[in-house]
Amino acid sequence: MTNNKTGYVFSKETGEYIGTELVYLEVRTGNYPHADNVTFIEPPKTGEHQKQRWNGAGWDIVADYRGVIYYNTKGEIVGMITDLGDIEDKIIKEPPRIDTFHELSWGNNDWNITLKKDCIEKDGMIRYMIQPERILAGLEELPDNMKIVDGEVFFKDRDDLFNEGKMTIEEYNKEVDEERQLRFSAETDKMGLMYLRGECTKEEWVAAMDKIREELPKKE
Repeated sequence: MTNNKTGYVFSKETGEYIGTELVYLEVRTGNYPHADNVTFIEPPKTGEHQKQRWNGAGWDIVADYRGVIYYNTKGEIVGMITDLGDIEDKIIKEPPRIDTFHELSWGNNDWNITLKKDCIEKDGMIRYMIQPERILAGLEELPDNMKIVDGEVFFKDRDDLFNEGKMTIEEYNKEVDEERQLRFSAETDKMGLMYLRGECTKEEWVAAMDKIREELPKKE
């Protein structure tokens, strides 16, 4: 009988293996008196991120990821693991770096990189969608002042607003007068000067103004 034995010490709080200590023979009794958290059963070997834990009758090998950072499914840091045990509900794989046009998601035990819903890749370039593209993609509701025609988004014109009862006949005709005046200033006023100089006929001048009126009709 040897005068000492190797005792294997475990934590009273967690049961995890701490280390060894020598336990000496008590000659009078022939026993090896030891503390409650010491056993003479040698703990098994462990691998990376494993720890021996005493279960009251023997050793279990449990996961040990304490001190490892874990993330949520978007790749954001949640915290650091502080407890022994399985981490099936925690993501510890470091997420890859991404640009502002992409987003991360966790699936099939790995990180997936996808283009954000409000981004588009066209002609080898990635950019954020403009409003019409967001509307057509179903990411934004169609505003009341816009319409979709043949798969394209346009602003409603005054005919749309008039037909929807959102513009009175007075408001409609006022806009027509204002637009006509802009056309007259840009296209026919100079013809009036040309007529005075004999560079065009009165009929040509009047015909140009009538054409503008036909293209911008008023409501009766």
